[in-house]
Amino acid sequence: MITANSMLDLAKIIKALQTGPKTFGKLNNMLFEQPAVRFFPAPPILESHLQKLITEKKIRKDKSVSNMFFTA
Repeated sequence: MITANSMLDLAKIIKALQTGPKTFGKLNNMLFEQPAVRFFPAPPILESHLQKLITEKKIRKDKSVSNMFFTA
């Protein structure tokens, strides 16, 4: 789990997705331990990391399935 004082590692996102597709909300809850952090600043941090991984083709986003994220 990620706390407010630690950095979100791209590898942790990939590892979370290796167990199956996840929605943004599920990833946010899995990767950030503190409920207040899940509200802010977690979403913009997670979004930017997901965009980076999509650009690098390490993960993909399927808009037809409730915006689920998958490993590439």
